[in-house]
Amino acid sequence: MRVSSSPRLHPTAAAVYRFIIRFKRQTGGDSPTRREIMAGVGIPSTSLVQHHLMSLEAAGLITRPSRGDARRIGVPGAEWRFNEAAVSESER
Repeated sequence: MRVSSSPRLHPTAAAVYRFIIRFKRQTGGDSPTRREIMAGVGIPSTSLVQHHLMSLEAAGLITRPSRGDARRIGVPGAEWRFNEAAVSESER
């Protein structure tokens, strides 16, 4: 899916979405904090990050719990797999 082609999605929200996907791929599915998103995308405040997360959620691109763990950002249809080979190699 090309996120930037969505007519309703702000370019910064698309950048946030791409950052979340990249972060989750690099960490085996962990979600970034708002501050990590802020630094990674170059957004000046966590409230703007929150705004873009809300727009991504409204667009159905991410899911978040209604309360509790702020780091639990879901991406519908995505699977993050444990890389057993990478762990085995790092233990050598």
